[in-house]
This record gives sequence, structure tokens and C-alpha cells, in this order.
Amino acid sequence: KVFLEKKEINFLHSGHTGDIINILPIIKKLSETHKCNLFLQINLPAPSEYNDHPAGNVFLNERIYKMLLPLLKFQKYINKVELYNRQNIDINFDKFRELPINILFDNMRYGMHIAGIQPNLNEDFITAETNHKFKNSILLLRSLRYQNYFINYKFLEKYENTYYIGVRDEYEQLKKEINNLKFYDCKDFLEMASIIKSSKIFIGNSSLGFDIAEGLKIPR
Repeated sequence: KVFLEKKEINFLHSGHTGDIINILPIIKKLSETHKCNLFLQINLPAPSEYNDHPAGNVFLNERIYKMLLPLLKFQKYINKVELYNRQNIDINFDKFRELPINILFDNMRYGMHIAGIQPNLNEDFITAETNHKFKNSILLLRSLRYQNYFINYKFLEKYENTYYIGVRDEYEQLKKEINNLKFYDCKDFLEMASIIKSSKIFIGNSSLGFDIAEGLKIPR
């Protein structure tokens, strides 16, 4: 009913960052017929099991919001992105956390249950410029959560242009396996997307980096 009666749709999401990236295919699809506005709520308390998350004890903090904002604003199908301040909301993507399903891992289909829209997930939904400095590089981002301890990354030592683009403590842990692994501190997630777009391949577990690589449809 919302889609039939309104020309402009307001969406709400409170994080995590990967969950926000995962609803972008829905917004892109709806932007074909509607003006789409995305409002993000910061500092919503997260469960205790997320204590090792970069955002700390909230789903999305102000620092990470500011890093995410340039990437979202670069996507032409989003009319505007702003902090949530009691605007009228048509589709609240936070409702996916109330669904009777296991939401342990990132999944683009969570938002589909809320919006009632199923976009083509074979299509790219993130746009970024090319960063020639990282052409033909191998990129890694392995979050501290969701690790498979049966996987050994040491074989990557034979490649020279191998970079870690996550947070430093994750890098220090992985460098124990890859001695020549280099660290690059992205200024924001738009820069991260441009680096991932330019790479030869992205390797990662369930994380923001993999969600961006999925959105770009680069080798991953």
C-alpha cells in the first residue's frame, strides 16, 4: 500500500553497518519508481554478545556513521541520507531483529521480509570510483567474529600486494599468519569501496568488507 500511494519513501535503519549495506538492493529497486530517503539512528544499544564489535555496545555509533555516510551519499539512487530525528518512517528495517529467524550471519534477505520487495541479487548495488594504487592487489578483511579456525591464510605470503583494510587489532592477529601483510587505514567506507573495486580479489568473512565486495560484484 505504501508503494502504491506514495512517491517518496522514508526508510529507517539503526545498524550494524553490514546490515545497512544489505538493504541497499531493496532501496535501489524501489528508487526506480520512488524517491528514497534513508534515515540512520545512532547509539541504539546492542546486546552484550556484540562487545567485540568496532561500534562497541551500540549497533551504530557516531564515528562509524560518519565513515559510512560518504559511501551512502555516493549512491545516486538514494535521494538523501540523514540522522534519524523522529521523521515519519514508512519502512523500518530494524524490525528484522524481531523476526523468528536466526540472524547470526549477514543476509540480504532479512530486509526483503520487511519491505516485501525481492530485488535481483545478481546485480551490483554499490558504485565507487577506481583507486589505481590498489590495482591487482589482494585485499583481506577478517573480523574478530565469525572466524573459521580451520582456514590458514599463510599461503598468501607468496603474493606481494596483499593488504588488510579492517581495524588494526584484526590486522595484528592476521599478520601472525601472513608476515608480509600490509595495513591500510581507510579514511571512510567510500574509500574502502574504491579500493575493493580496484583489487584483484577480496577475501573475508562475514563483515562490512565482504558486504561491500558483494555490492560491487567483484571477485570475492
